[in-house]
Amino acid sequence: MVQTLRFSIGYGSDETPRFDPWTGSETSVDVEPVGGVSVTPLSPASYSLSQTKPNPFTQKTVIDYELAQETDFSLTVFDLLGREIFTLAKGRAMAGKHSAVFDGRDLSSGMYLYKLQTPAFIKVMHMILER
Repeated sequence: MVQTLRFSIGYGSDETPRFDPWTGSETSVDVEPVGGVSVTPLSPASYSLSQTKPNPFTQKTVIDYELAQETDFSLTVFDLLGREIFTLAKGRAMAGKHSAVFDGRDLSSGMYLYKLQTPAFIKVMHMILER
């Protein structure tokens, strides 16, 4: 089975070639696996939880996170006293990049914590809701 890989090549400020998905011309390469080798998308090498965008925010903000493998997980929001405010996502998810939208319009201004938890990873970050 032939698969087409698409990517862009650009040039750095020192005129050296570099991979760049945003500039340059798109290039396509047809790849046919041989000898039982298959082409599969790359999975993230690790787990991550990103800072919300925007932060501070007035109503809604986006939380990006990555899972290194298919796993059970939860993405939860807490107040500064540790009380759970809202569970944004919970269950089993595939490896890769994910995002969740947090709607804080029914909450008062202040700092809130959000936590990504899997059996192999826990990270807590903060976000600021301003009115």
